[in-house]
Amino acid sequence: MVQQPTYGLRERRLSNSTVIELSGELDLLATTELATSLDAVCATQPRQLVLDLRKVTFLDCSGLSLLCRIRNRLRGQRSRLLLVTRRPAPPTPPAPDPALGHVRHRHGCGLRCCTSPGTGRLE
Repeated sequence: MVQQPTYGLRERRLSNSTVIELSGELDLLATTELATSLDAVCATQPRQLVLDLRKVTFLDCSGLSLLCRIRNRLRGQRSRLLLVTRRPAPPTPPAPDPALGHVRHRHGCGLRCCTSPGTGRLE
């Protein structure tokens, strides 16, 4: 049984820009197959390469590696790389932890900001 690709690539040109629209899952299988196409685009030395990632539903470390590879290939060519992503959700304000007198970040980064106990004000 042949597995259907879970990703897509569409290339188009807009004035001085090459636009690559990626979609679906950018996992190890996809990035292995996409690398050749994207290397060929980089070899044309576009003035500006726009990677539209708005339709990407999954991106693992191999997908991030592919983005770094593209950036590195364009770096010495006086080419500009732009990434288009979905608009991020507004940041969640940190939740106060009254027992500690600190603000704990909800996203789990482990950072704490010193505050005056009971006031929530940064010192």
